[in-house]
Amino acid sequence: MDIKVILDKLSPQLKYLNLGAMKGLIGEPFIGEEGRSSDGFKIFESYILSVRAMARLLLTYKNRGINTINKLVDNYAPASDNSEFNRNGYKNHHMMVLNLDSLDTEFDIEENLFEIIQTIIKHEGRPDAHNPANEVAIQKAIETAYIDDEETVRRILEPYKMEISSLPLEETEEEVVDKEKQQTVMATKVNPIDANEF
Repeated sequence: MDIKVILDKLSPQLKYLNLGAMKGLIGEPFIGEEGRSSDGFKIFESYILSVRAMARLLLTYKNRGINTINKLVDNYAPASDNSEFNRNGYKNHHMMVLNLDSLDTEFDIEENLFEIIQTIIKHEGRPDAHNPANEVAIQKAIETAYIDDEETVRRILEPYKMEISSLPLEETEEEVVDKEKQQTVMATKVNPIDANEF
């Protein structure tokens, strides 16, 4: 099969080593960020450095006072770039994982970084993000989000590069179907608060 055809079939997570499917933002690039794709996604040199970038970005959300699921998703997956179906799935997925009563229940992003990052990775298409090796790698990436020195960050994360980057080069048909099922379930879940309005 032609390599271009294979690459076109891959999700941004796999094609750009970008587990959070992060799009380009104005400002200094993250450690390990190599550029941006023609469709706006950040391109990373490794999966683990993309996870650190997610943690850094989410910490800036906390500094800006983002403290509800609605605000989180409005910033991470804005309506201008995502369907309402996908955004509802994102919101309900986060609400379920964080065990919140509503989309407007306040919570601390920093205290829930690990769960938020795992949820983003899974929602963007990697349902295997819960395995123990990945959990260790994700935790290390979060720890290095507080470190500015590039050499130190790279030294700490070097042993964990293969923990996440051992993901397959191509999504299987079963994974695509599982992802679509999961997103459908999450998008159609009724917010308990909304249920009382009917």
